[in-house]
Amino acid sequence: MSEHYEEGENYREFLKFSCQGEVGRVCSFCSEWAGSPMGRCPKPYPDHSCLPEYHYLPYQQTLNEGREVDDWQPRVQLRKQHASGAVVLTDPESVAAFADKFIVKLKFVIDHLHHLEVMEFKRKKRMEEKARESREAKEKSYDDYPWADLCEDAAKLRKLRVPELDKYLKHHELKQHYKSNKEEKVKAIIRHSCLKPMGNPHRNGQTVRNQIGKKKKKVKLYLYRVAHSAQWLVSRGALLNTISKNIKYLIV
Repeated sequence: MSEHYEEGENYREFLKFSCQGEVGRVCSFCSEWAGSPMGRCPKPYPDHSCLPEYHYLPYQQTLNEGREVDDWQPRVQLRKQHASGAVVLTDPESVAAFADKFIVKLKFVIDHLHHLEVMEFKRKKRMEEKARESREAKEKSYDDYPWADLCEDAAKLRKLRVPELDKYLKHHELKQHYKSNKEEKVKAIIRHSCLKPMGNPHRNGQTVRNQIGKKKKKVKLYLYRVAHSAQWLVSRGALLNTISKNIKYLIV
């Protein structure tokens, strides 16, 4: 079915019998079509004779043969020319020339250029952050990771890079998993940690104290609820005793 589609910026057009031009024969899907042959809708083409007014050519005068996808789509062409350095905010003449060529208001061109620069800035920052995290991961050794805590939460373990997972496998000599994919390595590490608990100092120290503290809080909460329930029962008993003594006055 891919031979029947033409895809561009925010559009997809399906055309019957387009498979004949692509593969040289009509497919079984198109052979069942009983209607008249159809052609693709011509994509908008600027009418530069109307400048400084912005207009497109009428439908009947718009060419469709020999054109590339998104050849006059302003957003696509601005993205390409900005990437090549042909249109930049520091060159107002190039921005104005693009606006007239693709019949787009200058304000919209400038706004989209600002957007492209922000996106480029964010992309570079993400690359720098990934490079920094990669350098830090290479400098770490096996003992720098709280493996016991990581193995208890598979989501945290999956956030590690493959070279970081390999540190665990190499330390414990799990050679059979060296060439496995990431998900298989994660499963192997979790399985190994369950079969052979690790004496990790991170686990034996702060983690154990945290668990003891949580259990103490649960015990205190339980005792508080028991005491509160007992107090409520005592108050309820005193109230019922008072009512029983004065019931005759209430009936009268």
